[in-house]
Amino acid sequence: MKRCMLWSIVLIMVLSLTTVCAENQQNVKGGKLKGKKIVMIIAKRMIEEVEFKESKDIFYRKGAAVTIASSTLSMATGGNLMVQPDILSDNINVNDYDAVVFIGGFGVSDSFNNYQAHELPSRHLIKIKF
Repeated sequence: MKRCMLWSIVLIMVLSLTTVCAENQQNVKGGKLKGKKIVMIIAKRMIEEVEFKESKDIFYRKGAAVTIASSTLSMATGGNLMVQPDILSDNINVNDYDAVVFIGGFGVSDSFNNYQAHELPSRHLIKIKF
């Protein structure tokens, strides 16, 4: 009985996520980010696969140039996902980007004590005078 209930909950969660993703794809029309540059910062391991893929796909479809950054240039992983970072997160110049996006996942815990990872959003907010 408990097993059946657990599978029902998992199925409901998957169907909810699928619905949200489908709605996002229907609402996205190309071009609104054309000419914008976005840097997506990912962990080196245990990246949240759906969050990364959906965000990246939306940015591309909207016309943005996307750069992937991580703490290492080695292949980053998460679920069935393998991502080759373009640049080191330590080398990000916030003046080069219109947006800084952090992608979640359990691997983010590697950055809890990384001062530079905490400072980056602040530098970007100062840049846009928010």
